[in-house]
Amino acid sequence: MSEWTQRLKDWVNTENYQLGKTIAVEELEEEGASCIEFSSTNNQLLKINWGNKNHLNFLIDTKNSDGVFLELEGEKAVALHFVELKKTISLGKWREVKGQIRGSLKHSLGFLGVLNIPIPNKLVCHTVFQFDGTEQEAQTKLADKKPLIGRRMPSRPNTKLLKE
Repeated sequence: MSEWTQRLKDWVNTENYQLGKTIAVEELEEEGASCIEFSSTNNQLLKINWGNKNHLNFLIDTKNSDGVFLELEGEKAVALHFVELKKTISLGKWREVKGQIRGSLKHSLGFLGVLNIPIPNKLVCHTVFQFDGTEQEAQTKLADKKPLIGRRMPSRPNTKLLKE
């Protein structure tokens, strides 16, 4: 048994992780409730179960992704995955998603440090959504880019206003 698997077994509550070839990530909020499953034929997947809670209270970023898991090839971590599930994605939601991923990355660094697992070279972000609101937003902004027809009249700084 490797050092990190021994630490995982001895130091981390079994409710806070899942190790196997298949893991599921769930969004439990009623508005966007959904589930996605990840599987690997060759590698083990270590899912970190902290949900949207802030387990490292000293961090400023308190938001987390819906799921975080480590892809392991033998005893070596080859990729760290961040999963965010949304019902509708929009340009505003993208900023929120980036904040959640950033917060999860910071929390993951703490988790990996406790297990003495080096940070993998590959970070993978998965954003899963049912409806794409960015298309509608892009169409709305097209009106702002409409070319002007004709030519712009020069301003007349010497024009005097008529008095009533």
